[in-house]
Order: sequence, then C-alpha cells, then structure tokens
Amino acid sequence: MNNLRHYREKAGMSQEELAKACGLERQASISHYETGRRNPGIKVMHALVKAFAAKKVKVTMDKLFPPS
Repeated sequence: MNNLRHYREKAGMSQEELAKACGLERQASISHYETGRRNPGIKVMHALVKAFAAKKVKVTMDKLFPPS
C-alpha cells in the first residue's frame, strides 16, 4: 500500500495535474501508481517529491511508497 493518493489530495492536485508536473504523458500512470498496479521508477519518484514540494507539501519517497 502506498500513500500517493493521500499526498496528491493534500496538495490539491488532480491525477492529470500531477502527471503533467512530473513530466508524464498520461494521467493513467498516476492512477496505476495509486492503485499499486505499477510502481514508479526512481526518476518518477524524484519528480513526485519535487511536484509536492512545489505545492508546499513535504514528503519523502519512503513516505510515498513505504518499504515493505
């Protein structure tokens, strides 16, 4: 289980807005990450943290995707 949706909603962003902020082509990628169907690579994880920081939401990669 990850916390991506929680932090996205805390930042007041839609899946589409977050995808664009991370340089992703499709909103579906965010949906897949939120549901756990796919896991983002390290570059996307850095982009997620940076996108949340731009919205004044502090989060780490381990908070977004806690280690098992």
